[in-house]
Amino acid sequence: MFAILKQKPDKMTLRALKVTSASIVFLVILFFIVIVYSLLYELVNVLDVKAYFRYASEGKFEQDFYFTEAEKAKTGIRSSLKVFLPDDVAPSRLQEYFKLYLQDETLLKKKMNENNKYIEYLKSNNVTVDDAVLYMKRIINLDEIFLYAAWYVGMLLFILILYFLYKWRISIFILSGILYFILVIDSFTAGIFLDAFFPVFQNIHSYSGKVIGTFDLLSYDDYLRISKSFLPAIREAALTFIILDTVVQSLKDSKKRRRSSRFLVAYVELEFTLHFLSEIKENLIITNLKTVNLEEIYDLCKENKSDEYMMKAKEKLDEWRKISRNKNMTVFESYERLLNIRNYLIKSKFIRENIIR
Repeated sequence: MFAILKQKPDKMTLRALKVTSASIVFLVILFFIVIVYSLLYELVNVLDVKAYFRYASEGKFEQDFYFTEAEKAKTGIRSSLKVFLPDDVAPSRLQEYFKLYLQDETLLKKKMNENNKYIEYLKSNNVTVDDAVLYMKRIINLDEIFLYAAWYVGMLLFILILYFLYKWRISIFILSGILYFILVIDSFTAGIFLDAFFPVFQNIHSYSGKVIGTFDLLSYDDYLRISKSFLPAIREAALTFIILDTVVQSLKDSKKRRRSSRFLVAYVELEFTLHFLSEIKENLIITNLKTVNLEEIYDLCKENKSDEYMMKAKEKLDEWRKISRNKNMTVFESYERLLNIRNYLIKSKFIRENIIR
């Protein structure tokens, strides 16, 4: 017969498994970000569609004033701009229309200025063609704005998963500090600091592309999108986590202090009870011990599973519970059992460092 021994994975293997699984979680989060992006649009649609137009017109209008309302005013602006639309193309989103219009901004402004009815319509409302173009650009920008918001939500969820599932609290704090430092330096240098890393990231992107079989170069616009928008979104997610962590740790510390205070009272009661029982000469029967709150001692022991002596004290308290339910104990037996519990407690490193000094 041969015994098959199960070998525990070493720390390096466990670390590699954690990193691999975290990478998979990150890919899932990317899919989640797409869902959040769509849901943000749906949420605004449900709450108030006019919010889009107020944003794009800088608070001037609550409707699509420059196009839909202009058509209602019979300016013929959409007909004037059909030249920018390929044949048989009917974009489903306003952003797609405006992207096609803005492929040649100079020609767009020329065509808009040639429409006299449209110009009169704009003048009557104290706006210009430049305002209309800016409106289009802001509508197009909605996609990026919502994507950054979704990226922030996704990264916050990813950080929380790394914290709760992988217990990488210190690593999160270190990486957050590094990221915050980089972005502060970039802010003080008016964006020059991160801009100087563009060739480095372009080379990294090219190398990784060769590995996976793609050969497209990282464009400068894409790099700006990453460095100026996605990194700040990650920073804000990290700062949100730090705030949440600070609040949670504060609540835990407060709870710990209250628990420690109650335990200290129970421990003093235990010392008093031991002294009282040691003074009794007769071997009397104890029917109910009310001079010490053993439940507080038991609860604190149960919370500190890594402390060997607190676990032994808990075992003795379990024995006390079992025996006290089934029979009455003599003074001597009660004294001996409580003394064992007390002796384990004073050996506990946690209690000596945090409660009894």
